[in-house]
Amino acid sequence: MSKPPSLTRRRWLWNLGRWCGAGLVSAKALENFEREDFDNRLAQLEKGWSSLQENLAEQAEEFSPQPSPPPPPRPTLRELHPELYEGDYAHFLAQHSFRYIQAHEVITPHLRTRGGVTNGLPPSSLWHNLPATLKVADEIRHRLGTPLSYITSAYRTPAYNSMCGGASRSHHTRNNALDLVYEAGPEAAHKVAMQLRKEGFFRGGVGLYSGFIHIDTRGYNASWKA
Repeated sequence: MSKPPSLTRRRWLWNLGRWCGAGLVSAKALENFEREDFDNRLAQLEKGWSSLQENLAEQAEEFSPQPSPPPPPRPTLRELHPELYEGDYAHFLAQHSFRYIQAHEVITPHLRTRGGVTNGLPPSSLWHNLPATLKVADEIRHRLGTPLSYITSAYRTPAYNSMCGGASRSHHTRNNALDLVYEAGPEAAHKVAMQLRKEGFFRGGVGLYSGFIHIDTRGYNASWKA
């Protein structure tokens, strides 16, 4: 049988129990205090965080880079060369009042450059050669029922014609030939041109190329395919 604890030991145990009890009470109170303090601090932090987010959003919107304005549109050939599009040759062409083809469409290919050589307008002595060919081009467009995309070549200066690989006596240098791109495609346009010539609408050359057709009003019929 074990001996009862001595007086000193019992006193020590009693004090230990008292201290432990006091500690539990203090810990409980401290826990409640810390929990309330924690809740208060958490609420403050959440409020501060929300305010910070709003401030950051405002600053981001204020300092975010603004989109660059779009570049100004490039000037058109008509804007760059009003002296050509509003000159005497343009007025001469406009007087013929074709159903579809406009004077500016005829002027544009005269500004093309090939091998460093820029084309030019025909001399006034050759102006009268083109309306008959334009009439054929206009009728082709009418029968196709689809637009003429563009005229790739009309009059060519001798120097420009040489750079294009044209014959020295090309009808382009005489201002009675046109190379035409129709939306319907070269085969369909070529078929209509041949039919018009068969009907006696004009006498001249009709050529078929991979992306365009050639027509001219040379006065006698000629046909070829590239």
